Amino acid sequence: MQGSRLFSGLSWVVIPKAIGGLHTFGLNLLAVRCLPPETFGVFNFCTTFLVLLDGLIGSAVDLGVIREASARPPDEFTPAERAGAIVKICVCLLLLPLALAFGGSVGGRPLAATAVIAGAALMVLRSVQVYFQVRQRFREFGIGETTHLVLRCALVSALLLAGETEPVILLAAYALAPIGTLIQMGGRTLDLFANLGAGIPRLHAILGFLRDSLLATGTGTALSRADLLFLGLFAGKAEWGIYGAAQTIAMAPELAASYTASALSPAIVPKVEDGTFGRFFRRFHLAAAGVALAGAAISWIVVPPLVKAVFPERYAASIPVLEPLLAGSFASALLFPVTVSFLLFYSPRTFVKFDLIAAPLLAAAYWWVAPRGGALGVALVTAVFRVVKSAAILFAADRLAHRAPSMSAGAPSQQDRRG
Repeated sequence: MQGSRLFSGLSWVVIPKAIGGLHTFGLNLLAVRCLPPETFGVFNFCTTFLVLLDGLIGSAVDLGVIREASARPPDEFTPAERAGAIVKICVCLLLLPLALAFGGSVGGRPLAATAVIAGAALMVLRSVQVYFQVRQRFREFGIGETTHLVLRCALVSALLLAGETEPVILLAAYALAPIGTLIQMGGRTLDLFANLGAGIPRLHAILGFLRDSLLATGTGTALSRADLLFLGLFAGKAEWGIYGAAQTIAMAPELAASYTASALSPAIVPKVEDGTFGRFFRRFHLAAAGVALAGAAISWIVVPPLVKAVFPERYAASIPVLEPLLAGSFASALLFPVTVSFLLFYSPRTFVKFDLIAAPLLAAAYWWVAPRGGALGVALVTAVFRVVKSAAILFAADRLAHRAPSMSAGAPSQQDRRG
């Protein structure tokens, strides 16, 4: 009975998250069909900014809040939960003048300001959802997440199908969806803001966790979207759109692999403790590499004709861009099921070391290629980087995995945590 309740609770989290991935994929496809490449490029850049803001700042703050949670949290918001909301709001208040100052180079100051407002609304919604997560009230979490997805899908789809092509109007829908969900949550939203100042004593703890998280993942996250930044700066908005359309399709292998992590991650520590992880790691990744190679080969044959049939003629240039991006996506997908979680548990600095070495080389490559090779040139650089990174990270993880018997006491040692 307890197991069935746990499964039912987790399904309220996992299913909306999976639907969210499909929802993002579907909205991007609809946007490609309805918008010219220049407009889609700007729209895609802004929605990518929202994902990065929520992932880099919002998720780190939420993890800090979860770490501070007690075994039996009270019914009201804790000081740590209120502190998390304060940090998110303050970050967006700091970003707003920057958006107004430099937004003209992206798509206009109103668009940049709308993106920041949408990011703030989304991160505050996540703070209310964390309240439900910490108390294992997964049904309320799932209802909130589903409401948000339905509102966003309905608003953006209606605007696109009505012929709206202004990115600022489309992005306003991304702000209205979380705001509408917060209104639907009613009492909990009011409770969060009613005594926000009670979170001030816990700000130092949340900010400390955010600092550590940014040091560990900030460089990698920035590198993951450096392609769009350099392409926009040096190749123009049309190339943004061509690249973004190809990326919409190419992200599918990574997205699918990321959902398997929740199923495989719980097995890592037990296998490390019983000394079987090294063999499991190598056998799993040999099989996964075979699947990735087969998947890439099939995708190169099957996907371009399908994309040609689905995409408008004005996006024909995205098909050659798609092929290297698919190769890079399949390579990156190899890291998600086991390797990322294993290294975060036992050697988080492995990623930091690689990214710090790669950052200047990748930036130089993008800087040279973007104005000369456009979307295709940037896609080739991205694919090479992802293949090399996956190979290097897998090699390092495999070496550590075969040291797993020496870590069988349970928690990672200080030496392992230092990488």
